[in-house]
Amino acid sequence: MNSRCVYINNNEFGQFLEHHVLVEKLQEKTA
Repeated sequence: MNSRCVYINNNEFGQFLEHHVLVEKLQEKTA
């Protein structure tokens, strides 16, 4: 059960990083 929580946290963190990269790319286009 503990390893499952770690997996979920890592997945959410990965999605957060992908979203952050997309935001940076959009900012570069508008800059």
